Amino acid sequence: MDEQSPITQDSSDTQALSRRNAMWKGSAMLLSAVAVSTSPDAAYADIYDDKEKERKIKAKADGDAGKKLVPLIGFGGIALSVPFFLPNLIRLGKKVGSGGEDDGYGN
Repeated sequence: MDEQSPITQDSSDTQALSRRNAMWKGSAMLLSAVAVSTSPDAAYADIYDDKEKERKIKAKADGDAGKKLVPLIGFGGIALSVPFFLPNLIRLGKKVGSGGEDDGYGN
């Protein structure tokens, strides 16, 4: 009569295993929480956040400076290429100024 039925034996084993698993998981979570809270890197988290914020501000400033350079590069390219087609521009000006009668070649 002291003998337990197989159903009772299984349920007590399952309960023991689930209690062991719960204790194991709970102690593992507690250990990891202690490790994170006592870690010296945890104190530097704000420093990394500040560095990230400074990096984003610098990137935005560099992007704004780049936007200011685009028109300068465009006008610089035009200014450097004008000497190559300046004679054609002068002839075009003469032709438009005369109403199309002078072709600008001097004949």
